[in-house]
Amino acid sequence: MIIDRENVAVRTILSCTNFDDLNVLEIGCGDGRITIGLHKKCKKLVAIDPCKESITTARKKFPEIDFRQGTGEALDCGNEKFDIVLFSLSLHHQNSCKALLEAERVLAHDGYVLALEPSIDSHISVICNIFRDESNELMEAMEAIHTSNFDLLSIQQIDTEWIFEDVQELYAWLHDFYPQKHHPSTIKQVDALLGEKTLAKPLIISDTLLLSELSPRL
Repeated sequence: MIIDRENVAVRTILSCTNFDDLNVLEIGCGDGRITIGLHKKCKKLVAIDPCKESITTARKKFPEIDFRQGTGEALDCGNEKFDIVLFSLSLHHQNSCKALLEAERVLAHDGYVLALEPSIDSHISVICNIFRDESNELMEAMEAIHTSNFDLLSIQQIDTEWIFEDVQELYAWLHDFYPQKHHPSTIKQVDALLGEKTLAKPLIISDTLLLSELSPRL
């Protein structure tokens, strides 16, 4: 499985501003898939994730990066200040209001918050919703953005792709990522959404992301 082979999301994030002299905090780094595309472009990068296993994996893969276990709801950054706080597909996985307040607290003067979130109607999101529907969480995250102490400067749509060897690899990933008992009816729902794509090799599924750029309200 390959997610965003062309690194469209990373390139779009980097296009928002010149990262060369900036201190960046990434919240929700996972195993470092997006992190690795950012760390050489900025002055300093700290990447956090609440999952101990993900942080352990990320540290093994990219020992040169400052990975820390932590949550956006209670940032343990001391007196550190960041020019950019980036939520990497993570704002909807936590209390969005608390996380945005914490981002505001550690943000340097004239800093920005970038929130990368899945689009509710993205093809891969619709498929994943069969296993765990995150639509409400995604809507709550967007509502938190609109009611926060930030001005919403822009929202960019990012179109990427997930590439699977075939539909069997997709099934395997779904049942690994969403550990639950296998039900033939679930696979039928996935097949119904894929249509003729179930025969495709490779299987390419579109993924639409939304990148919100936020500035503290004066």
